[in-house]
Amino acid sequence: MFVINKSDRDGANRLASMLKNILHTFTARSKIEPPVFNTVATEGQGIIELFMGIESHLKTMTENGHLDDRRLERYRQRVSALVREQLEDSFWTAEKKKILGESTQSLDRISTAPHTMAQELLGSQINES
Repeated sequence: MFVINKSDRDGANRLASMLKNILHTFTARSKIEPPVFNTVATEGQGIIELFMGIESHLKTMTENGHLDDRRLERYRQRVSALVREQLEDSFWTAEKKKILGESTQSLDRISTAPHTMAQELLGSQINES
């Protein structure tokens, strides 16, 4: 959902049209195209339409399951990020930081490709287990 406030200014309608075109182009056919609203909040213009649009969009998203899908995906991404953070925190021991630091003190000292260095550090993780 997009809100273009201060829509009484020059270019606001053109911006809304461009945004709608972009959203139409990049929204998958199976997905709901996000609505675009023009408002002038200081004058109360478009506020009722915005409120009704929010209610309508929420109802549509709920009825077709998109809201639940988005919430589930957000939950999965958050869990994945937390696992990644914890794995990375437990991986980077003082010794590994030292190895990486010593091998990257200057560009001239870098003698291995990033993938090779990563494999060496990962190999030391296996050896430590």
